[in-house]
Amino acid sequence: MSRDLAVLSASFFLIFMGAGAFQQYLIRFMKDVTGRSATECSWVLATIYLSFLVWRVLAAYTIRWLGDQRSIFLGQVTYTLFLVFAIFTREYWLLLAAAALWGWGASAMWIASSTQVLDASARTRYGSASGVFYAATHLGQWLGVILLGWLLTQGGWGPLLGVALGVSVLGNVVALAVPRKYVPREEPRISKVFGVLRSPESKALAILLFVSSAGFGLILSLFGTLLSGQTLVWVTSGFYGGRLVSSWYAGSISDRLGRRGVLVAGFALAAAGMVCALQTGSPAALFVAALTLGVQSGTVPVAAMAMVGDFTEPSRRHMAFGAIYVWRDLGVALTILGAQQLVSRVGQGVCFATFAVLFAVCALLSLGLRERKGSAG
Repeated sequence: MSRDLAVLSASFFLIFMGAGAFQQYLIRFMKDVTGRSATECSWVLATIYLSFLVWRVLAAYTIRWLGDQRSIFLGQVTYTLFLVFAIFTREYWLLLAAAALWGWGASAMWIASSTQVLDASARTRYGSASGVFYAATHLGQWLGVILLGWLLTQGGWGPLLGVALGVSVLGNVVALAVPRKYVPREEPRISKVFGVLRSPESKALAILLFVSSAGFGLILSLFGTLLSGQTLVWVTSGFYGGRLVSSWYAGSISDRLGRRGVLVAGFALAAAGMVCALQTGSPAALFVAALTLGVQSGTVPVAAMAMVGDFTEPSRRHMAFGAIYVWRDLGVALTILGAQQLVSRVGQGVCFATFAVLFAVCALLSLGLRERKGSAG
C-alpha cells in the first residue's frame, strides 16, 4: 500500500467514524431538537446530497484553484463544522445552511481523493486500491454508527455529538498529511464535464450509481424512522458491515474477474433482500435487507471507480467523477425524500417491491457492460 493511499484511508476512516456516522441519526436528532416532522427533518439530510450533486459539477473549478490537498482538507472541515453547528445552535435554517456547505465539502473531498487514489495506483491495481480506500471509509462509518448509537442510548445527544466532533477533528488533522502532488488536470468547463457522459460505459455507470445509491438513502431515511434504539443499531449494522466486507473484496475480485460480474452480483443480492423485507417485514428480515443493500453499496462504487480508471485519462478523471457521481448523489437525495412519501401514500410493501424491481433491472443492465482488457486478470 502506498503512503498516499494509507493517509487518505486513515483520514476518511476517522471523518466517517465521526460526522459521517452521525448522518444515520441526523433525522431523529432534528426531530428531537426542533420538533419538526420527519419530512421536514429529512430535508436537512437531503440538502447535503442535493448540494453535493450541484457541486459535483462545479467542484472541478474549486479543485483546480485550491489543489487536491487543500480540497480534501477543507472538504473534511465542512463535515466537522456541521457538528459544531449542531452542538451550539439548533436552529433549523442554520443547520440547513450548514448542510449545504457540507455538500460542497463532500464533493471536493471525494473527487480530489478519488483521483489521488487512482493516480497513486498501477492500472492493474485500480480495483484493489479502490477497495482499500472504500473499506477504510466504510469501517469507520460502521464503527461510528455502533459507537454513536451506544452513546445515544446511554447519555443522549450531548455525548454523541461530543465524541463525533472529537473523532472528526482527528480526521481533519490526519488530512493535513495528505501529500501535495501536482498532476496536470484538464481545464474544467461545464460542457467538458458532461461531455465525458458521451460513451456508453459512462452513461451506464451513471444509471447504475443512481439506482444503487437508493440503498444508502433507504438506510438513512426509511430505516432511520421505522426503527429506533438498539434495534436501529442492530439492523443498520448489517448494512455497514456488509458494505465494509464487500468493498474490501470487490476491488481485488474485479481486478481478477472483471467489473461486470461484481456489479451483477451486487444488484441481484439487493433485489433479493428487498423481496425478503417485502415478505415479512420483521426486524430479522429488515436486517437481511440491510445486509444485502450494504453489499450492493460496497460493490457498485468500487467497481465504478475502477472503471473510471479503466476508461478515463488521468487529466480528465476529476471531470469524470463529477459527471458520473452526480447521479449517485441525486439518487440518495431523492430516496431520502421519496421513500418517506412512498410509504405514507402506498405502504411499506409497495416501497420495497419498487426497489426490488429497480435493482433487478440494473443487474440485467450490468450484464451488457463492456470491459477494458487488462482490468481483469
